[in-house]
Amino acid sequence: MDLEFSGEVWFWKGPSPWHFVTVPDEKCGPIEAAAPAVSYGWGMIPLKDRVRAAEGLEIGDTVDVRLTVDV
Repeated sequence: MDLEFSGEVWFWKGPSPWHFVTVPDEKCGPIEAAAPAVSYGWGMIPLKDRVRAAEGLEIGDTVDVRLTVDV
């Protein structure tokens, strides 16, 4: 499955903080269907620090995302 969308980088300050880009509602169905086979259950896809640093991304930046899920 290949999905493309744009979204804003945001920060979740929890016990284990991460940066995320929200998947638009209309793109969530295919991800939800594949999640049991490709995720350990918490339903999020973090934006890794090394990716943010390499791309010079900051909180609030809008990014284009190309997501491939191999089920």
